[in-house]
Amino acid sequence: TRAIRAIVGGSDWNKSRWNRAVQSLRQPGSSFKPIIYSTAISSGASPCDSVNDAPITIQDQDKIVNGKAEKQIWRPANFEHDFEGMMTLRRALYKSKNLPAILTAQKYGLANVVNYARKFGIQKAPLTAVPSMALGSIGATLMEMTCAYTVFPNGGNRLEPYMIESIVDKHGEVIEKSSKVEHEVLNPAAAYIMIDMLKDVNIRGTAARVYNGGFHHPSGGKTGTSNDYTDAWYIGFTKRYTMGVWVGIDNPQSMGPGHTGTEDALPVWIAVMKELHKDLPKENFKTPAGVIGKVFVMLLARLLANSAPKRLTACTSLVLPLKSATVTITKSAPSLPTTRPSSVTGTLPPRLPRLLAARSLQERCSKQQGFASGRLFNNSRPFLCLRLKKTSRFFRTRMFHKEKV
Repeated sequence: TRAIRAIVGGSDWNKSRWNRAVQSLRQPGSSFKPIIYSTAISSGASPCDSVNDAPITIQDQDKIVNGKAEKQIWRPANFEHDFEGMMTLRRALYKSKNLPAILTAQKYGLANVVNYARKFGIQKAPLTAVPSMALGSIGATLMEMTCAYTVFPNGGNRLEPYMIESIVDKHGEVIEKSSKVEHEVLNPAAAYIMIDMLKDVNIRGTAARVYNGGFHHPSGGKTGTSNDYTDAWYIGFTKRYTMGVWVGIDNPQSMGPGHTGTEDALPVWIAVMKELHKDLPKENFKTPAGVIGKVFVMLLARLLANSAPKRLTACTSLVLPLKSATVTITKSAPSLPTTRPSSVTGTLPPRLPRLLAARSLQERCSKQQGFASGRLFNNSRPFLCLRLKKTSRFFRTRMFHKEKV
């Protein structure tokens, strides 16, 4: 719902009447990154698309010194000051990598990111389409950021929040009632894919303490820490509640090393959410139409004919016709021709779910796995392309948008 259940804007009303939740414009840091990746997913990206976590140099605005313009460059870095090379967008988000966020924002358009930020409700501060915006170098209130995150559990729609539901006079007549104001930000499929990516943040990312700390209700969120440990954020959601926490000093200044969103803001969120969900059942997020969910497929070598390859690379495509049990496997390896995917045919067990399909197959693999792509047609029937990641004896799919056929 749109109702604000609780809001805390300070520690003592008698000392300060400044409501930091709605009045303070602070830099959200990495908690802004979900807007970056939402822009990418809405533009057709997949969570398993690759991005390079490597050093980059960006031309900055010239600086005037003694009347002369001097060229300035910006060399952004990750929080840990390391580089992991090629990785998926999913991993880049849950590991909160800065360089992939910048590259993703540039790829899908900085102006496009600004437009989506406005749709998400970041309205009070000016937004400039510059690369540093991808790292949250903007101004936003805690209320704005928390409302922005409600877009994901609300299926892509942003609902204007309210503090007062209605005003009723002594005779029981309703004088004024809050009206529903709804804005479409993402399509339901993109919103759900972002939920799935943000769930990984709470399981294996910068907010893994959520799951490891015993809060096992399905949830997603993102930490944020601004430069010099000035602002610490965590904003997260479940099926029922979205909650944001900001920690900082009124006069913006460093709180000191170690004061991050993970260390300062996240524990507050966990404590409150545990209490709120103490007697509530666990509720999963509903998968909308147009999303291919995570499907675990038994080891393909056991399902296929003897001609199936014994070794499959870590980046593999599985293609299923709509009305057939034929399986086509595309391996991506340096020795494989780049224009002709190899394929084998076998029979799938009947328990494998019949899934809707996309009509094209195009797989890009990272980390020296080579590149293979192609279009497969079978009497003009559409095909489903699943991107699989090898995990022990299983292959796990990654989510992507279903193309119209």
